[in-house]
Amino acid sequence: MKKIFCILLILIFLCGCATTNPASSTPISSENETIDMSFDSFGGECSDDIIEFINSPRDNQLYEDLHIVFRFEKKNGQLLLTGISSEDGSHKQGPFLALNDPDNWRWGKFKSSEYFQKAIAFLCDEDAIKQCFHENGVENIQKIVIIDGPCVEAGYVITAITETQAYFMTVPISNEKFGDYMFQKVYTQDEFLKIYSPRPAKVFINEKEVTFSTTPILGDVFLEMDLFEFLDGLGIQYTYNKDHKTISFNNIILQMDEYKDGLYDVEMFKDDSEHRDVIGEVKYVKGKCIGDLLLYDELCRALGYSMELHYDDYSIRIVKN
Repeated sequence: MKKIFCILLILIFLCGCATTNPASSTPISSENETIDMSFDSFGGECSDDIIEFINSPRDNQLYEDLHIVFRFEKKNGQLLLTGISSEDGSHKQGPFLALNDPDNWRWGKFKSSEYFQKAIAFLCDEDAIKQCFHENGVENIQKIVIIDGPCVEAGYVITAITETQAYFMTVPISNEKFGDYMFQKVYTQDEFLKIYSPRPAKVFINEKEVTFSTTPILGDVFLEMDLFEFLDGLGIQYTYNKDHKTISFNNIILQMDEYKDGLYDVEMFKDDSEHRDVIGEVKYVKGKCIGDLLLYDELCRALGYSMELHYDDYSIRIVKN
């Protein structure tokens, strides 16, 4: 993930929204005091949810994400991020974990990044956000909402809603991959929709690019890829029963059952078992069997592969475990 900061970060999106909260806890009045800051994020189930929000930001139907509190300490006149606390499954705030804590898997990768700390402080400061939009010509902001990126490194997209329009600014939290957040371009709704919408993607299997005759499409929590070409790319020998809509390979059977016009649930089971799990869905388009993100995620796991979606260069990277 890495290019022009704005477009790169944008290429990366693809999941939720948030409202910034003012700083809480102890004000910084002397050295070595702490201050807690946070923002409440929201998310979408798929790209369509985010696109719907971009089109109608006042009608926010996205789900509320976990509440994350960032703890800063003032040292030598600077704010240093020292701990992060996330909600647990019961929506109770968990303990503060240091950036180098092995349990802090989500944020620990940024432990040595001064840029990451500045980006988080910026995201928690609504006044600074509004000032940044003001410097880009956006006035009379009524509400600030933050859209999560499709991956942690991509960071966030801040939405500024005015009386007549909504504007968008990207804030990656990995400047090595996505550039600096300080001078992000401000996008209108139409401009941002063009950037955010799903687009063609390349596929790499064990670091070797595989060409598909039907171009895979990648978006935020969104993937469409031809199932047979995927299996061919992995070098898997399979049999396909067109009449019964079954694919057999590696002691695995995939059964496609139509549940809506043109859409099929995909059940996976072992050929010696009656237990079946729905692992995704496919649709048939011009003779092609196009599978979704959940299907490929589950298939890779069953076949001993890992799959990563890279939004910096819009690629799907599949590697044998």
